[in-house]
Amino acid sequence: MTCYQEITCPDCGSNQIMKSGRSASGTQRYRCQNPDCETKTFMLAYRYKACR
Repeated sequence: MTCYQEITCPDCGSNQIMKSGRSASGTQRYRCQNPDCETKTFMLAYRYKACR
């Protein structure tokens, strides 16, 4: 059985999200597909607190 985690954009709350590669540390990066959203890419778990 596969379990899916629903991901929403931290800026606009949209669920129109697609994967957008990985960061240098290997963390999955996501892209918001909402054209009105100011945040284009984000990660669920940042390694450094300064990145938030």
